[in-house]
Amino acid sequence: MKIFKVIKNCLSGYTMTRTLFNLHYENYRIEGKVLDAGAKSRYISYYDFINHKEADITFADLKKNEKGFIAMDFEKLLPIDSNEFDYVLLMNVLEHVYNHKRFLGELNRILKKEGKLVGFVPFLIGFHADPGDFYRYTHSCLEKLLVETGFAQVKITLIGEGSLLCISDLMLFYFPKHKYFFFLRPLSYVLSVLLYILNSFMFYIGKGMNTKTGMAYLGIAFEAKK
Repeated sequence: MKIFKVIKNCLSGYTMTRTLFNLHYENYRIEGKVLDAGAKSRYISYYDFINHKEADITFADLKKNEKGFIAMDFEKLLPIDSNEFDYVLLMNVLEHVYNHKRFLGELNRILKKEGKLVGFVPFLIGFHADPGDFYRYTHSCLEKLLVETGFAQVKITLIGEGSLLCISDLMLFYFPKHKYFFFLRPLSYVLSVLLYILNSFMFYIGKGMNTKTGMAYLGIAFEAKK
């Protein structure tokens, strides 16, 4: 059951955002030529969940972090031929690219016809420069942005809906950084699990905290075709 996977991942030290993000892509299949734009490592956690057995993955980042990586500045035109990849992965990257429209247009260009862009952006998270940190996208903004840069069949999925889940990650962001409360971090993981259970129960009985005009969520998963 999903709840046991959430408990296991949270107690292993992952934030609720990272936990639900990883589980969203469990058994998601990618194949053919794949560009992972912005991956810091080929051993990043989402590869424990995505089915990539049939994928030929090229890793690109600002620096060559590991053997097999290519260095690429996402603020500039990409040094890649058009119609090159079947999939582009863009996990926790778009908020760091100031020229995001040009960047998305470039990703559209290098995808093959019917190729897919698959990604995730955080919504509730602290400032985290890498090397910059520029945007927090709403679901409506992200959908409009993808359409305007040439993508079609845009699918948006809210990850971590509910104010209680937002509270759980705010605790994890705060406790380890505070000079007096860092020792509360282990307790915050336990509280995070309890808030997840309570949040799930509230949505189950139809009293979730989200409304059409006041949504609370941790992040957004998105998928779009060229």
